[in-house]
Amino acid sequence: MSVKSRTGHLVVLGAVLFTGAALVAGCGGDSDSGSKEDFIASADQICADFREQAQTVESEFTDALDAGDLETAAQVFEGQGSAMSDAIDEIEGLDVPSEDQATIDEFIALSRDQVDVTLDAADAIRNGDRQAFDAAIADGEALEAQSDELADGYGLVDCGSAGDEDSSVG
Repeated sequence: MSVKSRTGHLVVLGAVLFTGAALVAGCGGDSDSGSKEDFIASADQICADFREQAQTVESEFTDALDAGDLETAAQVFEGQGSAMSDAIDEIEGLDVPSEDQATIDEFIALSRDQVDVTLDAADAIRNGDRQAFDAAIADGEALEAQSDELADGYGLVDCGSAGDEDSSVG
């Protein structure tokens, strides 16, 4: 696989970061005692924290690609997938208004799909399979667009497209 161009690095890492930010928009909970405003504030904080953590891996990922170390680059993607899953789990524990459960369930499904795509991208990097990698990135971008639309419509900021715009990668 040849993902050694600087633009390629940023596209790849940008997809991970943006997918991660959109991904953690997936959230839910079993309680209906929380207000929508409380839920949004808590979820957006988790998204902001995740995005900050995710941006710290850019250098490690770029260095691995520059060195031709696809295994380390793949491990970075896997680490992001794990961190995304943890963030989803954290947000799922938040109280969500019962009238919003269907929307939140859709967020969750999209978020879990984005984790799967991130892991697919890691496998493609590890195997040097550019075609599979490109397909995973395209799938991730489509899922991100759906997640952003839901997040924005729900009122999330850091978990939606505004969070993508705040990212320093792209």
